[in-house]
Amino acid sequence: MAKTSSCNLDKLEIYIDELSPNVTLLDKVPEEKNCSRNAEVIYTAINEDAFSCNSISFNDTKSVIGIEIKDSETKESMADEFALDLSMPMGLECYESCEE
Repeated sequence: MAKTSSCNLDKLEIYIDELSPNVTLLDKVPEEKNCSRNAEVIYTAINEDAFSCNSISFNDTKSVIGIEIKDSETKESMADEFALDLSMPMGLECYESCEE
């Protein structure tokens, strides 16, 4: 988990390891930033076979990700204020879909 001012979220390097996508947050409305507001970012990346009966290799790319962005004080979601830029590991292609 990372905590920072909402004005610094786009400067965070959100990264777990070389098998997980790098994530950059993009402010959808930069002119409306409230820099006195603090945010928490939680990034989770897991292997897509983690919840199936398939065997998992620790060398497999973690292709299922979750990002939670919330106000540190109120715990309200801030996810609608940001878009994600994903950099895929090892030259893999981008995901086909997203879920909120």
